[in-house]
Amino acid sequence: MIQKLLVLLVLSLSAHAKIRVSTDFERGNAEVVSLDQATKTLRITPKLYEGRGWPCWWYFRLDGFTSGETLTLEVQAQTKPFSGDQVLAYS
Repeated sequence: MIQKLLVLLVLSLSAHAKIRVSTDFERGNAEVVSLDQATKTLRITPKLYEGRGWPCWWYFRLDGFTSGETLTLEVQAQTKPFSGDQVLAYS
């Protein structure tokens, strides 16, 4: 009986877990544009660091998923200039 209750509790918690995006680690690099918890759609753009090279890498961590879940990831171009007035092309 206790095992069944624990399983139900774990399933309930994972069903209501919120998706979390983290970039606060070494080389973490992404700006969250939007995160729709209902559709599990994440939109990111590269984070700009003044004077630090070509911003075309996206490193981030996702939490709040269980095995087999699907996430839609959309990467959009950064619209801010990264060097002087140069903006990265989206293609």
